[in-house]
Amino acid sequence: MRKAGITDYEAFGRQVLAAIPDRPISLEVFADELPEMENQGKQIATWGSNVNVKIPVTNTKRVFTGPIISRLASQGSCLTSPRS
Repeated sequence: MRKAGITDYEAFGRQVLAAIPDRPISLEVFADELPEMENQGKQIATWGSNVNVKIPVTNTKRVFTGPIISRLASQGSCLTSPRS
């Protein structure tokens, strides 16, 4: 994204979601700390009805993020899990 000149991830994400309202769009959290991953996931989920929030299965410290994925899914956030 940096190479493409994107400096505001939220503005970019919202613009893409608005431009393509009839297809699911996946946007990934960038945090590595578990509480911030969850907070980012919750925030991204509010950006549009067609958003899929991507949470890595582990963070860079190899801590499993399953509990975060479960909590967000139970709250109605649409989630996908990219390979980490």
